[in-house]
Amino acid sequence: MTETDVGQQPKTAERTSRFDGAIEGFLGGLLILLLSYTLRLLGLAAFLPELAVARLVSVTPGPVESFLIGNLGALAKVTAFYSAIAVNQLVYVLLGVAFVRIRSSLPFAEIWKKGLTYFWIPTLATLGILAILTGGQLSDAYGLPTLSIVLVSTIILHLIYAGIVGGVNQFRYSRRHLEGQGPSAEKRGLTRRFFITRGLVGAASLGIILYGLDRLLNQPAPLLFENAPERLKEYLATEVTPNDKFYTVSKNVVDPTVDGAAWKLDVDGTVRTPLSFNLEEVGNLPAVEQFATLTCVSNRIAGPLISTAKWRGIPLANLLQQAGVDPATKHVVFYCADDYSVSIPLEKAMAEGTLLAYEMNGETLPHKHGFPLRAVVPGIYGMMNAKWITRIELTDETHIGYWQKKGWSDTAVIHTSSAIGLPTILESFKEGETVPIAGYSFSGDRGISKVEVSTDEGLTWSNAVLKSPLSDYVWVLWRYDWLPPEAGSFKLLVRATDSKGGVQTAEISAPFPDGATGLHSIDVRIL
Repeated sequence: MTETDVGQQPKTAERTSRFDGAIEGFLGGLLILLLSYTLRLLGLAAFLPELAVARLVSVTPGPVESFLIGNLGALAKVTAFYSAIAVNQLVYVLLGVAFVRIRSSLPFAEIWKKGLTYFWIPTLATLGILAILTGGQLSDAYGLPTLSIVLVSTIILHLIYAGIVGGVNQFRYSRRHLEGQGPSAEKRGLTRRFFITRGLVGAASLGIILYGLDRLLNQPAPLLFENAPERLKEYLATEVTPNDKFYTVSKNVVDPTVDGAAWKLDVDGTVRTPLSFNLEEVGNLPAVEQFATLTCVSNRIAGPLISTAKWRGIPLANLLQQAGVDPATKHVVFYCADDYSVSIPLEKAMAEGTLLAYEMNGETLPHKHGFPLRAVVPGIYGMMNAKWITRIELTDETHIGYWQKKGWSDTAVIHTSSAIGLPTILESFKEGETVPIAGYSFSGDRGISKVEVSTDEGLTWSNAVLKSPLSDYVWVLWRYDWLPPEAGSFKLLVRATDSKGGVQTAEISAPFPDGATGLHSIDVRIL
């Protein structure tokens, strides 16, 4: 081979396989994912998988959304999030492959330069996707404080990506044009070390991402009444739900992290005196404690999206009276740190029992439950009990909230419901053995006056024994001891009557748009 031949060879087009560049694209995308996730937590970059899921949630029809939440719970959001991450990685892999195909036809000397300029393709694609996902509007709800910060962070991230893909490919390309039939021992060692290092970095990055996402998305299993771990005595002791088992439903993939030191609450609108409080000032206002049960409008009959806690906070009525309510006021609107908003009628806001809570079961309100301040509004479904509140506006106009824009109820009055927690489905008992039946009934702020159990598919009903409730705003636990008349299969049903005389309806309806109705039943076997 002549010297001239050696100098000319790199200028010829290089043959590439179909998947050349896939590994580099994957590792580059993995690093971008890790860095963008870290910067997202600092409010300095967009995290596209999060925005993709948020956009998906916003356009999902109400009935579909109700089905997914009711049947999959937090798993629906987790599945969507990981699917978005997979799609994100696939895009970077394809970009890596495309880069190799472009590079293979370039003279050797131009590869690095082209590799650096090639970052404009993923950069512009990212910004375009970002514009679509956010509707062209950047806000704190998406962790995107300013357009300039987003632009700078996106450019830097994709410079890194182009550097990884371009640098790795330049290294591999240069090796293929070394003189000789095979690499020297020194080159083999360099190559081995390079790929071992790259593999270790990729594995470590993946581990960090998965750990962070697990911490981000881990939703402790709600209290499942149909799977109580112990018998009657312990079941009846589950009246108050621990904070880590209290159900959560959120429109967000990543809930907002509110800085308590910088947070403030504004009260304005149709008031005589607008008010503003910091967290310390809120804590110094006269406070009350009360037990209250919250349940999601998406909860199916006997579903897991219902829990009870002891809340501490300030009565909303006291705050509104301090501001001075204009007689024309009809609605009170909560605005939240995650760009969520919802309104409740003034009468409900002024009602006894409606709180702005900052403690939950004796602890500072947890992050996922709305720190530093959330609404607890007895009698209406959880979507009306806003979390991460930053502003309260009084208005004489109708306000269409986040979920209401998607067709969910604007009144959201809780239907009377009941669930059998014991025995479990298809549980067997011996003939002649007393069967302990227990569960809960709930009607929001209307209370429960009677619970009835049927062991013959609704032909006859017997009164259960009620446990004294912790307040007027909680579920009522009940028990009924049943001695089966004979062996066989039996269907157990339960229904409740609220304190106003309203009997729980047997009519079955899906959660969307007003909440589920119907009677809970289970089958047991007597052997």
